[in-house]
Amino acid sequence: MSVRSDKALHRGRAALARARDHLPLLALLLGVGAQAVLLLSRVGQGWFGVDALHYLAQRGGVGAPTESLMEPYAGHWQPLLILGYRTLYEFVGLDTYLPYVLPAVAVHIGLCLLLYVVMARLGANRWAAVLASVLLAWFGAGSEAFLADAPVALTSTVLCGYACVAVVHRATWSRRSLAVVVALLVGALMVSNAAI
Repeated sequence: MSVRSDKALHRGRAALARARDHLPLLALLLGVGAQAVLLLSRVGQGWFGVDALHYLAQRGGVGAPTESLMEPYAGHWQPLLILGYRTLYEFVGLDTYLPYVLPAVAVHIGLCLLLYVVMARLGANRWAAVLASVLLAWFGAGSEAFLADAPVALTSTVLCGYACVAVVHRATWSRRSLAVVVALLVGALMVSNAAI
């Protein structure tokens, strides 16, 4: 075997090893991406629940506001969530449900991707992390958490928590990381159904 063919063989093996390293990420993106496409084809047929209608009718979307943005709804302080609904109403009105349910879909897909990141950073097998993330993406019995707009108040807080774990479990820690974690946790409080 010549030196030239030996180098070519070594380069080929290195390229194959790099490709194998990217297979879990590719599988994750295919599994979660397929679910995202399916969700987007189905979620537009729904319509608002009680919470969203209250946010729009009582907080100034439809008609004059009777409650302030900062006033708790059903005992929960949700100014970010209410502001999101009011902003969507100003831009798209009530002609279509799709823009109102897109945040729930985005949060669900974000949770699946962050689950992979957190598991990988904690040292889990990458294929096990892919399997857990794809199973979460295709969470059939729990699909009400991402096929309607209302559960976004619950799933957003979980997303913020996962993001905090991802930030905290990095190789380096700084004041900036602490500021990001604090902002995420305050944001979680400002959308949650289970907080203040």
